[in-house]
Amino acid sequence: MIDPSLALFAIEAGVKLGRKVYDVLVDATVEGPLLLPVGNLFGDIIDADAVDFFDRAENRSLTGPNGPYASLDRDGKILAYKTLRAIDARVATPTGAVEPATEIILRLHAFEQVKKGFGAKSPWQRILGTVVEIGIDYFAANPAALGKDSPARGVVESFLMGIADVDFAEGAPTEILGSVLSAALHTFGQNASLLTDDKRAQALLGGVAEAFVDDVNAATSQGDLLRRQGLAQRIGSSILRGAASAVAGDTDLFIPRNETARRLVHSGLTQLLEGVRGQEDLFTNESLEALYKSALGAVAENADLFSDQKILQQLIQRTLTALTDTQGRKLFAPETVPAVLQAALEVVRDNVETLVDPEDPQQQLLACAASAVARSLASALAGGGKVKDLLSKAQLVDLTKAVFQEVAKHPEQLLGKNVDDVKRTALAQIIGSVASGLGEDPLLLVNGAGFVQLVKSALPVAIRNADKLLNLESADPATNGLFKVIEQIQSGISGGGDKRKLVGVEVFLEIAQYVLPIASAHTDVFAAATRIRPIEATVAKALELANTTFANRINGANLPGLIGELLHSVLDDNLSLDETNAVETATLRILRNA
Repeated sequence: MIDPSLALFAIEAGVKLGRKVYDVLVDATVEGPLLLPVGNLFGDIIDADAVDFFDRAENRSLTGPNGPYASLDRDGKILAYKTLRAIDARVATPTGAVEPATEIILRLHAFEQVKKGFGAKSPWQRILGTVVEIGIDYFAANPAALGKDSPARGVVESFLMGIADVDFAEGAPTEILGSVLSAALHTFGQNASLLTDDKRAQALLGGVAEAFVDDVNAATSQGDLLRRQGLAQRIGSSILRGAASAVAGDTDLFIPRNETARRLVHSGLTQLLEGVRGQEDLFTNESLEALYKSALGAVAENADLFSDQKILQQLIQRTLTALTDTQGRKLFAPETVPAVLQAALEVVRDNVETLVDPEDPQQQLLACAASAVARSLASALAGGGKVKDLLSKAQLVDLTKAVFQEVAKHPEQLLGKNVDDVKRTALAQIIGSVASGLGEDPLLLVNGAGFVQLVKSALPVAIRNADKLLNLESADPATNGLFKVIEQIQSGISGGGDKRKLVGVEVFLEIAQYVLPIASAHTDVFAAATRIRPIEATVAKALELANTTFANRINGANLPGLIGELLHSVLDDNLSLDETNAVETATLRILRNA
């Protein structure tokens, strides 16, 4: 076990003495540490003073067995005494005593003995040297951070304790560990609130460091090694911030027991790195930070499932594939991919019981959902435009999040058991029906936000009556009853009857929200091809009344409710639109009751 106090003392010595003098004192390029003359820095001394100094009982540990000056002859002791006096001058002891110098030499010697004890060319030798080197640079620039209870001092201690039991290979990439420590000092040194206690800090730093090292050691070629090292160094600070935020935000959930913490941190990062392998350029440091925070949340809440299997890794990989394959690229811009992937992780965290089948845990329903969204929206709208031209990037992410939530609630209804052809899933058919049912110029009725809201409204209605509103035997949305409902609404509005321009985006959405549940309870009207188009006719009749008889009574606020009530009567065969008096009487009654 490493004693962090020795490394911290070596860092303190390096800061006090200055890099150059420290490097000479602990030069390990020869068989043993010099801890010997730093040059004639102090000027002439009386030889007898040197001899007398080493003969004192309190100083015999310097020249005794295993002491730093054990093998020195008289001339060597004189030079060593000069060194001690030079150190004492360097640290500016007010009394001129050499006790501080003696302590420095003894403890630096102990530190070097620990390094030497790991064996020649041991990775631990290099790791300790790296820790001290980084520590000297950091604390020299931030001397106040060397305080006994400072967060930065705690980072060094926690880092060493966190990696103490790691079995590093001979070629362990110590530069990666150095990057993690450096990132941790800069991330946590000025933000103590991210570190809840030493044990959690150890688990966090140890788990992240070990995952990075394992990832780099798994490289299959020199080029792959350089890429993995470069990624680890680029995202080190971001990964630590994401991990710390996950811990600080939900400590009881994330670390119910300390022995669980490191496994979660390690597993979460390992699966994240493997999941984004080959597509790292899609992610900024900030998006990876957010993604890792979400990944840790998913892993922590479902530790047994996600940490022992590669479910998280496969979720990331397959969702990325769905978002970036030929169809996915038509819809999802590269900058939207991280946000959609993060949404998937957050939904899985809270809905693992419906999204992960214990008998088939490798099935990834949200990846299928992302693929269904891409395939249903990447095709042309009725007018030849593209949905991606209708939706902003933020709206597309919003839509995908809403879809993921619905899939979590109704996976069987929206995706079914056979998801090999996602275009035939209920999910794809619902979205496709909405997109293609808006007519030649959908912007007359919806904007991007309106389209998202229309899909959100259509999803629960179609789920409740899927066998009547959807035709899953065909990939063509135009065969769906849901398509016919949307298409008849827009046809009734776009047929030239809205002379007063009552129907904007909000009014259209309200009309759809009234009509969809009513129509879903009267799907028989779509069965006979010879029957009139009742929804279209009802919408057109309401707009006609708004232009004529009831111009002073009908407005955008009461039009949707009027259409809904009239349609209900028409579909129940309680009202014929050809009977003008009856229609006007019904309209007056509805308006009075509104």
